[in-house]
Amino acid sequence: MIRTNTHILEEIRRLATIPSSDWRIIKRTVKAGQRLIWQGDAPKHVYCLIDGLAKCFITEENGQDFLLEFLAEGEIIGELEMLREKEYMSSIEAITDLSLYQISNPDFMVMLEKLPQFNKLILVELANRVTQTAERAAYQQVYPLEYAVLKILYVFSENELSISKKDMADYMGISTRSLNRVLKQLRERGIVQAEEQALVVSSTERLREAMEAFH
Repeated sequence: MIRTNTHILEEIRRLATIPSSDWRIIKRTVKAGQRLIWQGDAPKHVYCLIDGLAKCFITEENGQDFLLEFLAEGEIIGELEMLREKEYMSSIEAITDLSLYQISNPDFMVMLEKLPQFNKLILVELANRVTQTAERAAYQQVYPLEYAVLKILYVFSENELSISKKDMADYMGISTRSLNRVLKQLRERGIVQAEEQALVVSSTERLREAMEAFH
């Protein structure tokens, strides 16, 4: 749901401090609300998030956004497009201010070829994504909509983050109207409150109790 990979971040941070003529790793920042990557653009760089929160989403032909994942520290961005030599399949937008490492595609390929440990970390990351995608599909099929909403609220609350109604609806692939029906019930039970821009958990204890009722 909120993807992280501290192992990759630690390794890239270490590699960034090693003087090398084979690759170059630089730091850059992105302000909240700005896009790092636009869907359909030609890939030029691979990125690794140092801190902050971003969202990865696909915009359909009808203009509807489908939010794939939330990305946080250590997540690699753009490596699939680099390996496949295809345009970016999704957009990446900063939810909070971001700091990240930027590596050109040729330099990233050199790192994969010359650094077996780094190569293994990337392979493990790709394998974990497949597993997490399967787990997400499973709980969305098995559990009702209310549980999915509760789980998202719980994860964001545990990370001291808030989430907008639009992002939540886009992540679950439902309409805002459908989401509002569930949120109305949760507000009446004192679990969540809606502020101007985001959803905020009113009672973590009641949130946990509501989730436990489904098990």
